[in-house]
Amino acid sequence: MATSDSPRWGQQVRPISGQDASREGLEAAASNEENGMAHRAASTESKAAASMPPLSRGYTTLAVLIVAYIISLVDRQVMSLMVAPIKQTLHINDVEIGLLQGFSFALFYCILGLPLGRIADRSSRRILIAAGMAFWSAATIACAFAHSFTELFVARMCVGIGEAALAPAAYSLLADLFPPKRLIRANALFSMGAMLGGGLALVVGGTALDYAAKFAGVLFGGQFQAWQLVFIAVGLPGILLTGVLLALVKEPKRLDDTPVPSIREACGQLWALRGHLVPLYTCATLLSIVMFANLGWLPTHFIRVFHMTASQTGMGLGIALMAGCVIGAYFGPSLTGMLLRRGHQDAHMRTVLIASLVIIVPVMGPLLDNRYAALFAAFLYYLVQNSYFGAITASAQSVTPNRIRAINSGILFLVMNLVGLGGASVIVAWVAGHVFGGGPNAIGHSIALVSAVAALASSVIALRTMKRYRQPAGIVNFTENR
Repeated sequence: MATSDSPRWGQQVRPISGQDASREGLEAAASNEENGMAHRAASTESKAAASMPPLSRGYTTLAVLIVAYIISLVDRQVMSLMVAPIKQTLHINDVEIGLLQGFSFALFYCILGLPLGRIADRSSRRILIAAGMAFWSAATIACAFAHSFTELFVARMCVGIGEAALAPAAYSLLADLFPPKRLIRANALFSMGAMLGGGLALVVGGTALDYAAKFAGVLFGGQFQAWQLVFIAVGLPGILLTGVLLALVKEPKRLDDTPVPSIREACGQLWALRGHLVPLYTCATLLSIVMFANLGWLPTHFIRVFHMTASQTGMGLGIALMAGCVIGAYFGPSLTGMLLRRGHQDAHMRTVLIASLVIIVPVMGPLLDNRYAALFAAFLYYLVQNSYFGAITASAQSVTPNRIRAINSGILFLVMNLVGLGGASVIVAWVAGHVFGGGPNAIGHSIALVSAVAALASSVIALRTMKRYRQPAGIVNFTENR
């Protein structure tokens, strides 16, 4: 009797050549190496969970890091409300504004992510974050002293240099402070700081711009315009938080005490995990295009189309952003956890797939004629935007050995920000001018088109690669007890 592996009647049997056998052997070896790397990382985390510091210490560190992330996003995004006065003062156009909002910041933010991630893997992450925060805060204040496009470009570039130290070191810290079952939510809460910061940048920035306009002729002898005073105001809190961080945050013991691998060894280990990491990186990058297209230009759309003031726009979009990101930070990890409990080993990529599909609906909000309907669509967009990133970072960290986690985070943020932060604002401005004619509605139409295309591409990649995430050796069991 023929077995299930036997050829069926009439089926042609192709002999296996030496070349085929060699190729299959290499593929099997690569797959075994990748799964072995992920399994060893998971095993190390399981053994080290009992030696973690108290959760109270972890949550104290998390709270400080969230505030630092909020301040970094305020410093980064406050410019989105000041497009008109900056254009008028420096005599620049929308494309140059796009360069100032994205490319100038992303240039060194991306380039330095890898070496700073390497430093975080080898030295004190606490000191690295403190030094970066002091530098980017000083650079934000320096933006107030810019009197040309070039000077503001350099100052924004320095903001990116300082902020490049935060995320890789922070994610590495959190992985040594929280057990696997709590790491998804800890990462999501930290990521929420970015969206909260973007919301506060709108609320505080709009209000501060109104007040600064009243006192611009009085403060500092009238030498600064309103937008310059705003840069000074938002740069100061980071200087103060640097001292708080040094006082409250302690460097935790690394869960993995193995020697730090060389650059070549680290790259080899990450290359062995490419099947798990590359789809995550790609989806995160595409969705970052959606995020920065909206963060950078949505305020300008509301000001131009609905004739709202900067403070009205900041208050409306800021509240929508903060409310959406809080709900999304809870809903996203809950969805991932539910999928894991139901036995879906591809829960992380499944979460990304769901978010990529759902987000296509609210990014059409700029096409609406009613500003309240457009604000509600913005709230829904912010909710979905903040629901998936915890799954991406937790999945990437769970399969990565401890000593290369920070450099892994650096690579993730490199590709995300080089394309998303560096390119999205410029792409939206270019499409608005060359595809939609540059009218008042052009920015809104461009946001919708660019966002929908990027989100659709992310959903296709997530759907095509979910099968790989069903391999149990590549996923840490996040539902097990501490």
